[in-house]
Amino acid sequence: MKIGIAIVLIILSFCSCNKKPDLTEHEIYTILNEIITDDSLKIERVSNRFLDVAMETDYLNNFSESDIKFIKREREIFKDFKIDSTKLKLFRPKRKCILISLGDTIIYKGSLTEISFPFISIDRKKVLIRINHNVDVFLGGSGGTYLYEKKNGHWVKMKNLNHWLSYYNRMDSYPPVDCSLHCLA
Repeated sequence: MKIGIAIVLIILSFCSCNKKPDLTEHEIYTILNEIITDDSLKIERVSNRFLDVAMETDYLNNFSESDIKFIKREREIFKDFKIDSTKLKLFRPKRKCILISLGDTIIYKGSLTEISFPFISIDRKKVLIRINHNVDVFLGGSGGTYLYEKKNGHWVKMKNLNHWLSYYNRMDSYPPVDCSLHCLA
Protein backbone atom coordinates (compact mmCIF):
# COMPACT_ATOMS: atom_id res chain seq x y z
CA MET A 1 0.00 0.00 0.00
CA LYS A 2 2.79 2.43 0.94
CA ILE A 3 4.63 1.59 -2.27
CA GLY A 4 1.48 2.28 -4.33
CA ILE A 5 1.02 5.69 -2.70
CA ALA A 6 4.70 6.51 -3.23
CA ILE A 7 4.46 5.60 -6.92
CA VAL A 8 1.33 7.74 -7.38
CA LEU A 9 3.04 10.70 -5.65
CA ILE A 10 6.14 10.33 -7.83
CA ILE A 11 4.01 10.22 -11.01
CA LEU A 12 1.99 13.27 -9.93
CA SER A 13 5.12 15.26 -9.08
CA PHE A 14 6.67 14.30 -12.42
CA CYS A 15 3.55 15.41 -14.32
CA SER A 16 3.35 18.70 -12.46
CA CYS A 17 7.02 19.44 -13.16
CA ASN A 18 6.42 19.21 -16.90
CA LYS A 19 3.43 21.58 -16.88
CA LYS A 20 4.30 25.10 -18.00
CA PRO A 21 2.88 27.62 -15.53
CA ASP A 22 0.11 30.02 -16.46
CA LEU A 23 0.95 33.43 -17.84
CA THR A 24 1.35 36.32 -15.46
CA GLU A 25 0.20 39.89 -16.03
CA HIS A 26 3.86 40.92 -16.00
CA GLU A 27 4.67 38.43 -18.80
CA ILE A 28 1.81 39.73 -20.94
CA TYR A 29 2.96 43.36 -20.67
CA THR A 30 6.60 42.36 -21.20
CA ILE A 31 5.72 40.50 -24.41
CA LEU A 32 3.48 43.33 -25.67
CA ASN A 33 6.16 45.94 -24.92
CA GLU A 34 8.86 43.88 -26.62
CA ILE A 35 6.70 43.48 -29.75
CA ILE A 36 5.86 47.22 -29.78
CA THR A 37 9.58 48.06 -29.54
CA ASP A 38 10.97 45.35 -31.85
CA ASP A 39 8.41 46.10 -34.59
CA SER A 40 8.59 49.91 -34.03
CA LEU A 41 4.83 50.14 -33.60
CA LYS A 42 3.51 53.64 -33.06
CA ILE A 43 0.92 53.59 -30.30
CA GLU A 44 -0.16 56.96 -28.93
CA ARG A 45 -3.50 56.14 -27.36
CA VAL A 46 -4.71 52.62 -26.65
CA SER A 47 -8.14 51.26 -25.84
CA ASN A 48 -8.36 49.76 -22.36
CA ARG A 49 -10.32 46.80 -23.74
CA PHE A 50 -8.77 43.96 -25.67
CA LEU A 51 -10.20 43.21 -29.11
CA ASP A 52 -11.98 39.88 -29.24
CA VAL A 53 -10.31 37.59 -31.77
CA ALA A 54 -12.00 34.32 -32.64
CA MET A 55 -9.84 31.23 -32.52
CA GLU A 56 -10.02 30.64 -36.27
CA THR A 57 -8.39 27.64 -37.92
CA ASP A 58 -6.08 29.89 -39.97
CA TYR A 59 -4.72 31.30 -36.72
CA LEU A 60 -4.56 28.04 -34.78
CA ASN A 61 -2.68 26.25 -37.58
CA ASN A 62 0.39 28.21 -36.44
CA PHE A 63 0.39 26.51 -33.03
CA SER A 64 0.82 22.97 -31.67
CA GLU A 65 -1.99 21.10 -29.87
CA SER A 66 -0.38 21.84 -26.48
CA ASP A 67 -0.13 25.53 -27.47
CA ILE A 68 -3.83 25.60 -28.38
CA LYS A 69 -4.83 24.08 -25.02
CA PHE A 70 -2.60 26.61 -23.26
CA ILE A 71 -4.04 29.54 -25.27
CA LYS A 72 -7.62 28.47 -24.51
CA ARG A 73 -6.83 28.20 -20.79
CA GLU A 74 -5.12 31.61 -20.70
CA ARG A 75 -8.00 33.27 -22.57
CA GLU A 76 -10.37 31.94 -19.92
CA ILE A 77 -8.13 33.03 -17.03
CA PHE A 78 -7.72 36.56 -18.45
CA LYS A 79 -11.25 36.98 -19.91
CA ASP A 80 -11.95 40.07 -17.77
CA PHE A 81 -8.44 41.53 -18.02
CA LYS A 82 -8.29 45.23 -18.95
CA ILE A 83 -5.32 47.03 -20.46
CA ASP A 84 -3.44 49.33 -18.10
CA SER A 85 -2.03 51.77 -20.62
CA THR A 86 0.56 53.02 -18.13
CA LYS A 87 2.24 49.60 -18.45
CA LEU A 88 2.59 49.89 -22.23
CA LYS A 89 5.86 51.65 -22.91
CA LEU A 90 7.76 52.21 -26.09
CA PHE A 91 11.01 53.78 -27.16
CA ARG A 92 11.19 56.61 -29.68
CA PRO A 93 14.76 56.93 -30.99
CA LYS A 94 14.20 60.43 -32.43
CA ARG A 95 13.12 61.77 -29.04
CA LYS A 96 15.57 59.57 -27.12
CA CYS A 97 13.08 58.86 -24.37
CA ILE A 98 10.74 56.17 -23.20
CA LEU A 99 7.14 57.11 -23.74
CA ILE A 100 4.03 56.09 -21.90
CA SER A 101 0.97 55.24 -23.96
CA LEU A 102 -2.20 57.09 -23.05
CA GLY A 103 -5.34 55.02 -22.49
CA ASP A 104 -8.85 55.68 -23.68
CA THR A 105 -11.93 53.93 -24.98
CA ILE A 106 -13.21 56.52 -27.46
CA ILE A 107 -11.55 59.34 -29.32
CA TYR A 108 -12.92 62.22 -31.34
CA LYS A 109 -9.75 63.55 -32.92
CA GLY A 110 -6.45 61.77 -33.32
CA SER A 111 -5.87 58.04 -33.21
CA LEU A 112 -6.85 55.08 -31.05
CA THR A 113 -5.06 51.74 -31.16
CA GLU A 114 -6.86 48.55 -30.26
CA ILE A 115 -4.99 45.34 -29.57
CA SER A 116 -6.21 41.82 -28.98
CA PHE A 117 -5.29 39.64 -26.06
CA PRO A 118 -2.26 37.85 -27.50
CA PHE A 119 -2.31 34.15 -28.36
CA ILE A 120 0.96 33.16 -26.66
CA SER A 121 2.52 29.73 -27.18
CA ILE A 122 3.30 27.62 -24.14
CA ASP A 123 7.06 28.15 -24.64
CA ARG A 124 6.50 31.93 -25.03
CA LYS A 125 8.23 31.92 -28.45
CA LYS A 126 5.20 32.62 -30.71
CA VAL A 127 2.54 35.31 -30.41
CA LEU A 128 -0.47 36.00 -32.56
CA ILE A 129 -1.98 39.46 -32.09
CA ARG A 130 -4.44 41.75 -33.85
CA ILE A 131 -3.59 45.45 -33.91
CA ASN A 132 -6.01 48.08 -35.24
CA HIS A 133 -5.22 51.79 -35.62
CA ASN A 134 -8.35 53.94 -35.90
CA VAL A 135 -8.22 57.62 -36.80
CA ASP A 136 -10.72 60.44 -36.17
CA VAL A 137 -13.74 58.62 -34.80
CA PHE A 138 -13.10 55.49 -36.81
CA LEU A 139 -13.36 57.29 -40.15
CA GLY A 140 -10.14 55.75 -41.31
CA GLY A 141 -7.46 53.43 -40.14
CA SER A 142 -5.67 50.17 -40.65
CA GLY A 143 -4.98 46.95 -38.87
CA GLY A 144 -4.28 43.31 -39.14
CA THR A 145 -3.55 40.04 -37.42
CA TYR A 146 0.12 39.11 -37.18
CA LEU A 147 2.21 36.16 -36.08
CA TYR A 148 5.44 37.02 -34.28
CA GLU A 149 8.26 34.64 -33.34
CA LYS A 150 11.06 35.32 -30.90
CA LYS A 151 14.41 34.94 -32.66
CA ASN A 152 17.74 35.90 -31.10
CA GLY A 153 15.95 37.72 -28.28
CA HIS A 154 13.75 39.86 -30.56
CA TRP A 155 10.20 39.51 -31.85
CA VAL A 156 10.07 39.17 -35.64
CA LYS A 157 6.85 39.44 -37.66
CA MET A 158 6.65 36.11 -39.48
CA LYS A 159 3.19 36.29 -41.05
CA ASN A 160 0.57 38.84 -41.89
CA LEU A 161 -2.57 36.74 -41.56
CA ASN A 162 -4.89 39.52 -42.69
CA HIS A 163 -4.74 43.25 -43.13
CA TRP A 164 -7.27 46.01 -43.65
CA LEU A 165 -7.10 49.67 -44.59
CA SER A 166 -9.87 52.26 -44.79
CA TYR A 167 -9.93 55.90 -45.72
CA TYR A 168 -12.65 58.49 -45.34
CA ASN A 169 -12.09 62.02 -46.60
CA ARG A 170 -14.38 64.16 -44.47
CA MET A 171 -13.12 66.88 -42.18
CA ASP A 172 -15.93 67.74 -39.76
CA SER A 173 -15.00 69.40 -36.54
CA TYR A 174 -14.89 67.27 -33.44
CA PRO A 175 -14.11 68.29 -29.87
CA PRO A 176 -10.32 68.58 -29.51
CA VAL A 177 -8.50 65.80 -27.69
CA ASP A 178 -4.89 66.02 -26.51
CA CYS A 179 -3.20 63.09 -28.23
CA SER A 180 0.35 64.10 -27.35
CA LEU A 181 2.78 61.56 -25.95
CA HIS A 182 4.30 62.12 -22.55
CA CYS A 183 7.95 61.29 -21.85
CA LEU A 184 8.76 59.52 -18.63
CA ALA A 185 11.33 61.25 -16.44
